[in-house]
Formats: sequence, structure tokens, C-alpha cells
Amino acid sequence: MRKKLIVVVFLALAVFFAGCGTQESSTTTTTTLPAVEYNFNVAAAEGDLLTYAVDTANQLYSYNNITDGSSGSGSYTVNQDETFNIKDSSGNSIGTGMLLTSEVLALGIPDPSSPNHGRAIAGVPTLTASYSATADGVYNFVNSFGEYGTFEVVTANRSVSYYNITEASFGTGTYTDEGTGIIKYTEDVMGEEWNIMLLPGKVLVIDQPGGMTVGVTATTEYGSDLAGTYYWVDNEGYHGDFKVYVDPNNPIIGVDDMVTFEGTSSYGGGIPFTGIATAQANGSFLATQFAGGITLMQKDVIYLPGKVLAFNARGDEDYIGFGVQF
Repeated sequence: MRKKLIVVVFLALAVFFAGCGTQESSTTTTTTLPAVEYNFNVAAAEGDLLTYAVDTANQLYSYNNITDGSSGSGSYTVNQDETFNIKDSSGNSIGTGMLLTSEVLALGIPDPSSPNHGRAIAGVPTLTASYSATADGVYNFVNSFGEYGTFEVVTANRSVSYYNITEASFGTGTYTDEGTGIIKYTEDVMGEEWNIMLLPGKVLVIDQPGGMTVGVTATTEYGSDLAGTYYWVDNEGYHGDFKVYVDPNNPIIGVDDMVTFEGTSSYGGGIPFTGIATAQANGSFLATQFAGGITLMQKDVIYLPGKVLAFNARGDEDYIGFGVQF
């Protein structure tokens, strides 16, 4: 469970902001995406590897859990902001939890039997061939263990190396490419095995024992395209939006520069928040989040400007969120 600074503070804020809760948008019948089936390789925050299929023509989804052999399916409706309300196979509403573009899938499902816990996934499209050199590069990452850092992928020798900034640790390893969009990585020292999936040159998703990692192409300088509204889900089953503002008078954001943000979370019935994020040396951001004048938490946040964001809760060993900009 994510460490919320003081539970009483959150309860008080929930009361204070009563009446300001987020309302689900009325549903539309389609998205702006082409009416086809999208197929994704997916990592889940609890350490599972899955495949997901989303049929936008008939508003259906299905999945196969490669880790435990389970499968399932359901339907969805579309909100005006293009987030999805998902339903199980019996037609029971699960909540606003699916975010879909042609390049990424994000899903967050609340667990009514376990407060402040749920299921979150992040996925990228399946492939029918091995990765080419377009997958090469450095990716900033956050993971569900409260850590952040960088990965480097080199397809020429099928190697992956990483620097975990939180723990000040390094790692290297090699991989085999299955030709499906999944590469099997083995860490050199500990021998730990991970499943790595890539949207080449843009997004990295890793299924690893007990958790998951999300990465985006690293950069240390951002522009005005960083601004906008990103919709997110997390592994506690909550969802919301995250609006990033860039000063038009100072549109270039480098190391130690700051941006402001605001947003809402479905936690507590809909708690609005604000914050300040400072760019770090590797191009990630350290975000401090406030509500009602109280500091709630600090997050490590990474962006693929105008497309994707991912975040953890700094120091929390069981929290991750993932989102998209439509």
C-alpha cells in the first residue's frame, strides 16, 4: 500500500473538498482511434506478464495472463475525454480504468476487497519480428519499488545496462529476442530474469519479479510540448488527470528548471492537487504534490512529451502510475 503521509490528513481533505469530486463524463459511442483490434504486450504491477487485445469496433477487450495461465474478457464504454469505463464479462462496471492510444495501453482496476490496492498495467504493441536498431537508446525509468534511473538498450550485441539512481547501483545483462515484442533479459550478477517490451525509441515496459518498470526516451531538455493534460491510472485502482504548465516566457526546461502542475485523483471521492516539479540531471522530474496547502508526497515523474507520463511515490515500495495524453 502506498505510504500516504498521514491518513487523517487525507480524510480531512476528502471532507474539505466534498462537492469538488470528479464526475465521470457522459459516455460517447466511439473514440477517435480507427475501429480495429489493438494487441499489446503488458506488464502488471504485481509482476505478471500478459497480452491484451482491445477491439475498438465492438468496444471489447480480452487478456491472457502468461504468468499464471488465467484469461478474461469484457466490454467498455467511452467517456467524452476518451478515457474508458471498463466492464467485466458479466457487464458489471469496474470503473474508469483504461487509457488507450495506438502506441500504449494503460489499465488500472480497483480491488473492492482490498482498500488502496488494485491492479495496474502498462503495455506496448506486440510485434511479429525482432527489434531493430530503432530500439537503441537511453530510457529514463520509474518502478513500483520507489526507484528511478536509466536503462540503455543496444540491439547490436543484445545487451541492456541500467543505473539505479535511487540505490546508486549498476547492472548489465544480455537478452534473447522472441520476435513477438518481448525480449528475455538475464541480469549478469544476480541472474534475475525480466521480460522487456519496447515501443522503439519511445517507451520501455518491464515485467520483473514482484513488480514492474516503465521508461521513456531520455532527454535533459524539454520544450512547450511538455505541457498539456495527461490522464493516469495507478496500481491502487485510482485514476485522474495531471495538467502540466510551461511558462510561455521560458519555454525551454533544463536541469533544475521547474514546471507547475495541477490535477485530480479519484482517491477520497475526488481530491484536487497542485504541485511543483524540478527537472533532475537525468531528465526525470522530482514532483512535490500539495492539497489544501499540505504537502502530500513526492514523486519521481518521467515524460514522453505530449504522449506518456509515469510516476512512483518516492520511498514507497509498492506504487506506480502510468498515463497518456490524447
